Amino acid sequence: MEVEDNETTHMNPELLMAACHGYHERLTRLLNSREDQDAAAMVDRRLNSVGVEPPPIVVDIIDHRGRPATPAPSSSSSSFLLQGVTSDGDSALHVVAAAGDGSVHLRSAEVIYGNARRLVEARNKGGNTPLHRAARAGNVEMLALLIRLAGEEGEGGEDRVRALLRTQNEAGETALHEAIRADDLRAVGVLMTADPGLARVPDGGGASPLYLAVALRRYVIARDLHARDNRLSYSGPAGQNGLHAAVLQSKEMTELLLEWNKELTKQQDEHGSTPLHFVLSLENETQVMLPLYAVPVKKGKAIATLLNITEAKLELTRQLLKADAYSAFQPNRKGSFPIHIAASAGKLSAIIVLVTMFPGCAGLRDSDGRTFVHIAAKKKRYSIVAYACQTPSLATILNKQDNEGNTALHLAVEVGDWWIFACLFVNKQVDLNLPNKNRYTLLELSINTIPT
Repeated sequence: MEVEDNETTHMNPELLMAACHGYHERLTRLLNSREDQDAAAMVDRRLNSVGVEPPPIVVDIIDHRGRPATPAPSSSSSSFLLQGVTSDGDSALHVVAAAGDGSVHLRSAEVIYGNARRLVEARNKGGNTPLHRAARAGNVEMLALLIRLAGEEGEGGEDRVRALLRTQNEAGETALHEAIRADDLRAVGVLMTADPGLARVPDGGGASPLYLAVALRRYVIARDLHARDNRLSYSGPAGQNGLHAAVLQSKEMTELLLEWNKELTKQQDEHGSTPLHFVLSLENETQVMLPLYAVPVKKGKAIATLLNITEAKLELTRQLLKADAYSAFQPNRKGSFPIHIAASAGKLSAIIVLVTMFPGCAGLRDSDGRTFVHIAAKKKRYSIVAYACQTPSLATILNKQDNEGNTALHLAVEVGDWWIFACLFVNKQVDLNLPNKNRYTLLELSINTIPT
């Protein structure tokens, strides 16, 4: 049951108050009141006046304990009264499911369910069922009750429970997602016990429960989900998977996901980015950039020391490369390889790791024909250009031209970065007379970039 705006019946205020506070005795009296029977009769008369036969309504009788007894056919007021919803489209069962987890709320839920069993599957304007509401509020006993009631339908009860648990709201999320957002391990246990395959929904599109748990740093829940179902879904939004989220969160979770499924390293999101692209673009690194002449050169010192660079820990990068060496040679949709992403983000230490482990990736070109040195010059990443100039094995890529015929030195002139220009200009391996496709040499390009 989804509520349409043009058919909305506002919930009776007395009913709303009783549902909010768990006044189950008042609910029982209200749903059997004479006043509302008259209202229902009036609706029937209106339908008859336009030639529509009102459908028979089956209503459950409530016993003295407020529990549903044997149903009996009637045109009672309860069905009419329970058609009312809040401004969010919440039914009375939604309201009581979110209101509390005590005995009075549980009995109120039984009263409402006994009068309108369809409400357990009702969806509000956001597509949420009462299960979504209970899970988000952390009402574990209410959650268990609703699942039990839905399963007490005799034959087909199991299928009804499974369908209910796997109902997705407008955001594509089930009640399990809501339990994860609430960081409620007990609620997760109740839902997964009722449907052991629930962590597989959705599969192949949208954020899976595991992805959400990783993204929200719910690591205990993430482990619990995998322990309950090792075939669960890893999918995330925009073509991502759980590893895309893990590399942005922690080394520990990255290790776990790689242990569970190494194939995640190969998956690209909708932009073609792998988890390695992610970690290289966002991994923090503290560095101080100094011009070469200001750095004392001592024999035997590493280039990182010469450039006064404090390197960040690169455990995540090494983890991913160890798990899947081929990911260093996987471009995204724009043709950028991981080394280009690292250069763009100014991650010198990552560049050193990539070039050291896989020398062949140094000469990789993106869709514009640019090497990582081109990217570093364009983005004004001085330390990376300086590293390339100081590393003999990289001398062969310093004069490579992109699709426009520009070398890294052309781009340094174009962006007007003096220190990068000087670093390349004084390098004996750099050719100063190469023209680009517009036939501009460095001198001509520099003259053309002078403001009028």
